[in-house]
Amino acid sequence: MSKLNARIETGTSDANASVNIHVYCEHFFFGTLYIPREHAAEVLAILNHGTELVEALKVIFEGFDSGYFVRNTNEDDDPDWAIRSIPYVQALVKAQAALAKYEAEVPA
Repeated sequence: MSKLNARIETGTSDANASVNIHVYCEHFFFGTLYIPREHAAEVLAILNHGTELVEALKVIFEGFDSGYFVRNTNEDDDPDWAIRSIPYVQALVKAQAALAKYEAEVPA
């Protein structure tokens, strides 16, 4: 998997309403994104660290699939235990869906 990297160039466009983000892949210029200034840091982080996040998620899900992670059963008698776990389970489902979308769109 090729690693993208991106950086904000010094110039801006649209009277400072947006920034120019130059994207590189394996040291070759890939293109320029014109991003609203308020989203520039978020887009840079996704471009620069997205591959690392995907690789980390793959390892985590392999751990779940192999049974390495085991659920704590100490609070099974607490009727609210399952309700408190819902946000974490929902986050895992979202992460699995995001990883599946990423892998479907990005060649290995």
